[in-house]
Amino acid sequence: MKIPVLFLLLLTVPIVDYEDDYNGWNKWLNIWHVFVSPVFITFAAKGYDVNLNDVFPLWCLVLIISTILAIVVALTSKPYQPPVYYSLFAYLGFAVSIVWIYIVANEIVNVLQTTGVVFNINTGILGLTLLAWANSIGDFVSDFTMAKQGFPRMGVSACFGGPLLNLLLGFGIGTIYKCFKSPDYVMKLNTLSSVEFICAVFLMGSLVFSLVLVTIVLRFRVGRAYGFCLLCIYVTFVVVAILAEVGKIQSPL
Repeated sequence: MKIPVLFLLLLTVPIVDYEDDYNGWNKWLNIWHVFVSPVFITFAAKGYDVNLNDVFPLWCLVLIISTILAIVVALTSKPYQPPVYYSLFAYLGFAVSIVWIYIVANEIVNVLQTTGVVFNINTGILGLTLLAWANSIGDFVSDFTMAKQGFPRMGVSACFGGPLLNLLLGFGIGTIYKCFKSPDYVMKLNTLSSVEFICAVFLMGSLVFSLVLVTIVLRFRVGRAYGFCLLCIYVTFVVVAILAEVGKIQSPL
């Protein structure tokens, strides 16, 4: 089952590994990466329907540039010696990895929406439960592993820094892109629904609770009791949000 996926990743994601022979350098494979990865990113980001000056397709420009870069790499590199610019492939691999995560996340959302339609499950409840867990399982595993390896500060910092990064960059980059694409675009914030209001209240409440408890009460010495309190807050949030989604609780706004 994993072979097709690994094969696609091998063809699209360059890997710079300094613990491997020749730092993971494979001349012809890396030439292929230079040629296909920018085109893959363009199509995955839905740039196939973007035209420069309403005439020249963007993907054609990317294809031309990729071809030139691939020829340059072929002429300036050797089969068994990484070129001096080989470290730049790590940035290309990072960009392609982000695109793959974007594609997989979209497919997960589509699968969950289909599941909701087939089994007649409210999409809001799916978003609050399965989708939220699917989006957070990677962070949970990595943060938990860091804490188990003796780096609790790193794990706790990532718990707050990761969602903050997603929130700020998610809204920031999306809004900037939309404004550049449509200069007259205006974002309209409608009245909050019951679930959105509950999410906002629990988010602000949990952050204030953590700020006061960790800094003032516990003096940055947290233990199991703090984790238990956070779990109780989350369980309460899920229950209240589901009740609001099914219409049992109404927003005061």
